[in-house]
Amino acid sequence: MKVRKYDSKSITSYAFPENLRRFPSMYIGSTDSHGLFLILRELLDNAVDEYLADRATAVQVYFDEGSYWVHDNGTGIPQGIKKLKVMVHGKEVVSKMPTMQAIFGTLHTSGKHGEAYGVSRGVHGCGSKATNALSLSFKVWTKYQGDWYHIAFAKGKLTTDGVVRAKPPKNQPFDKIVKGSLIYFEPDTSIFTAKKFAGSLISEWSKITSYLSPKFKITLISSKNPKKPIVYYSENGPRDYINERIDELKVKPIKAKLYFEAHNELVDTVVAFTDYDGCDLKGYTNGLANAEGGTHVNGVQNGMMRALKPFAKKKHKFTAHEFKDGLLGIVNAKLSGAKFSSQEKIKLADPRFDKDFEDWIYKQATIFFKKNPKLANELC
Repeated sequence: MKVRKYDSKSITSYAFPENLRRFPSMYIGSTDSHGLFLILRELLDNAVDEYLADRATAVQVYFDEGSYWVHDNGTGIPQGIKKLKVMVHGKEVVSKMPTMQAIFGTLHTSGKHGEAYGVSRGVHGCGSKATNALSLSFKVWTKYQGDWYHIAFAKGKLTTDGVVRAKPPKNQPFDKIVKGSLIYFEPDTSIFTAKKFAGSLISEWSKITSYLSPKFKITLISSKNPKKPIVYYSENGPRDYINERIDELKVKPIKAKLYFEAHNELVDTVVAFTDYDGCDLKGYTNGLANAEGGTHVNGVQNGMMRALKPFAKKKHKFTAHEFKDGLLGIVNAKLSGAKFSSQEKIKLADPRFDKDFEDWIYKQATIFFKKNPKLANELC
């Protein structure tokens, strides 16, 4: 066998944006239509984070042929200089970069690592960087403390002279913008295997986000029909979701309008008991869908079942599977620095939803069932 040459030249190191462009699946999960939607969703989730921080009340999206515009009406992106420290030959070297450039061009740079956000969908400081690196063009305009700032990239590489003073272009698709942040991007079709994603992805995101973000307005506009935007808005939040879900599935509550609700600093949950054949208890973290549930959903299910068992007579013994049958509801964890099983955030794996959380649900559910013994007996 031939011995291959192995020396310093054999070692390859990729920095931003090449690390994302060469290994996109590590950051967005896939490069199909779901990955394409994800790089848009990352920007939308950032807008929701501004809402959660009480800095924004709306986001609007414009869909053009192969490109997207996203605008939130928040307080803008902070400006300044960030110092980045690295060790070279045992000595600390400090490099300086405009804050807005670092936010979109340096991995794990984010305001969500500190106290600026109580809770947030963004966790790792990767999302908008992935959108930038995987786009042929990525442009940002933001108004911060009275002034407009602009920065632009191509395939993740800076194309402006750092951060410059510039207002949004006149050809931007929205009505006059007076505040917030505006982003334009065009995904790189050489990386994605799909040129578009199913409309159901954005409509489902918008619908559930409006339910979990009361009084937050989401507007979707298509270049094909710009005068007929689609607006999502919920005044009452999770209860609106439950009522609509009951209508969609055409099921009947066992006791009309009688829901188990539990709210504290960690979670909002609303559960209806219905004749639905199956379980439709959805898990979210800061309004972001966790398709595979996680510790928060498990804690709610287990705590509720423990609370119901004392109402069961000998002939009414039931399994966990039987208990979940007919549950319809929503569990939204409210966490700063949430822990997930992967960057896609499809499953919450946060230790704050351990036995203590289940015990708290058990106590709340016990109070609920004692107040509603007829429901408890009927469920058993």
